[in-house]
This record gives sequence, structure tokens and C-alpha cells, in this order.
Amino acid sequence: MADLVLTEAEQAADSYLAWDDAALGKLVRHLSQMCADEYGATGAHTTMAAHLLVDLARRSNAESATIDLNGASAGGKPIGDWQIRITRK
Repeated sequence: MADLVLTEAEQAADSYLAWDDAALGKLVRHLSQMCADEYGATGAHTTMAAHLLVDLARRSNAESATIDLNGASAGGKPIGDWQIRITRK
């Protein structure tokens, strides 16, 4: 597995967006290998999306969060309204 070694500045940053490209590349490689499973990229994408949603709730100091996607579209075609709930067990 790729090692994720961060500088003090990267560790202290409020956002991944403050990291340089090399550090972001290391993060992507690390998370991809950490989340790899029998489903390949699809499973990794689902797992990483879930981790991002959990982090959204955690950073808000919330036990749960709800995201409403009204009028969502995929590939330029409407797919309806969706609601995503994130809840700590």
C-alpha cells in the first residue's frame, strides 16, 4: 500500500485543496488502494463517497446530516429529486 506521508502544513490545513498536487496524488493513491475490493473502481468510488459524506457530518459535529438534491441530473438528463441521509450508528 502507498504510504501517505504529510508535512506539518498539510496536516494542519483546513482543506485538502490547500495541499500541493504531489500530496493530493499520494492521497488519491492511498485511498484507492485502501478502498480496493472485488468490485474494483465502482466499489472504491462508493466507499470514498461514503467517507466524504461521513466527514461532512463529522466536521459539522453532527450525529446525522441530510442532503437534498432537487432536480438532479446525470449525463444531462433529469433523474429526479434525491435525499441522502448520513447517520452515526
